[in-house]
Amino acid sequence: YDGLAHGATVSVTGAGGLSLSFSPTYSGSCASAPTTVAQGTTCTASYTYAGDANHLGSNGSAAVSITRAPVIVNLTNVTAQYDGTGKTVGVSTTQTALTVVTYTAVSPASNVSTPPLNAGIYTATASLIDSSNYAFTAGSVTTATLTINKAPSFTTVTGGTFTYDGMAHAATVVVSGVGGLNLTPLPLYTGTCSSAPVTVAEGTSCLASYAYVGDVNHSNSSGSATVTINPAPPSGGFAFTNFSNLSQISLRGSSGQVENQLRLIKGTASPYNAGTYAVGAAWYQYPVTISSGFTTTFQFKVTQATTSGIADGFAFVIQKNPAGKIFLGGGDTQGGYLGYNGMTNSLAVEFDTYDNGSGWDPDANHVAIQSNGAGANSVFHNGTAKLDLRTDPGFTIADGNVHTIKIVYTSSTKILHVYSVTGNVETPLLKTQFTDLANWLGADDVPVYVGFTAATGAFAQNTDLLSWSFTN
Repeated sequence: YDGLAHGATVSVTGAGGLSLSFSPTYSGSCASAPTTVAQGTTCTASYTYAGDANHLGSNGSAAVSITRAPVIVNLTNVTAQYDGTGKTVGVSTTQTALTVVTYTAVSPASNVSTPPLNAGIYTATASLIDSSNYAFTAGSVTTATLTINKAPSFTTVTGGTFTYDGMAHAATVVVSGVGGLNLTPLPLYTGTCSSAPVTVAEGTSCLASYAYVGDVNHSNSSGSATVTINPAPPSGGFAFTNFSNLSQISLRGSSGQVENQLRLIKGTASPYNAGTYAVGAAWYQYPVTISSGFTTTFQFKVTQATTSGIADGFAFVIQKNPAGKIFLGGGDTQGGYLGYNGMTNSLAVEFDTYDNGSGWDPDANHVAIQSNGAGANSVFHNGTAKLDLRTDPGFTIADGNVHTIKIVYTSSTKILHVYSVTGNVETPLLKTQFTDLANWLGADDVPVYVGFTAATGAFAQNTDLLSWSFTN
């Protein structure tokens, strides 16, 4: 078969030069020269010659057969992963337009000639559009297996840390995957909560979780996250007239209580981490808001702790570091890092009592505002962290006397002021203009932690806080 008519030929010959050609008569499965296999099944071409003056009559016949044209096809197995698009087995054929591949499966039920989309195991079978006139060769491979494996699903549970406000704080769940999978089911709550936590008690060890069982095209997945409720800070701020009670202070490292005072480094240069230094921190237990402005005032005195000399200083710190009230500076091997170097999302007002050299400190008695916004803070005064610096604060930090510092951030002007207070006289020390302090720290309207850090080296000092207040 080639799509063309294949006619028989008639030749009449005889003595004396008889040689004639005629068109035959067709009968059987054909009425004319056959084109298709069906027409050529029992096709007979015949002719009867009546004779002439010199020749007797004669006749003859012959069969004309059309066989099916050969087509070579080879199907090969394919394994793929579901992605929302149709998949096929490998197909190689000499007659692409005539070859059809059908995919059948029990689960999911399928009997289609279009590439399957869903995960499953399919049997692919090749067939011909015109099987009357074409046939696969004996060596053709007409079946193969298409395997579409399930794609992974991803379950993301997002919890968080919240300040108590009387409202339920729910976790969120998103189940996603290729092919448009996007679900937002409700989580399961366990631990100290059986639903979205409201109180501090419910948020102590509340775990939100979800297990996705999967679907026809996606495997199962699960996820979990904690939801923590922190106590709400006392309204309007706080005031410690002394530190006889430290229940609202989170002490870290070498800090501790000495009589009614809060000593930021308790002990004489006893390293908290490896190296010849000690570090301490003291944070107010509850987060506070600063976006509407604040005023904080504290009294301190610095005295010599060793006979060798005084070092290194301390800092008042505002921070939204992920560690929060448990932050403790570590990994720095010198007291000059003052316990806040490297802290992200922080601002430090430092009171430095030791000169660590050029680029680090200008002298052994200076105050500074240091911050890199949401980035890692730095004690170095020759970099981007230096927002303001004063080498002559008008008093000696480590003279053993009680000094009063007042720090004010005004929300209307976005200016942070640092004052030294003597009696009723407030002497400006430092000033920095912000577009917005909370935004600068990467906290926006989220509460922050306030407190103090300190560090000592081979030389040491006693840094004692006598009182501290904060209003917002």
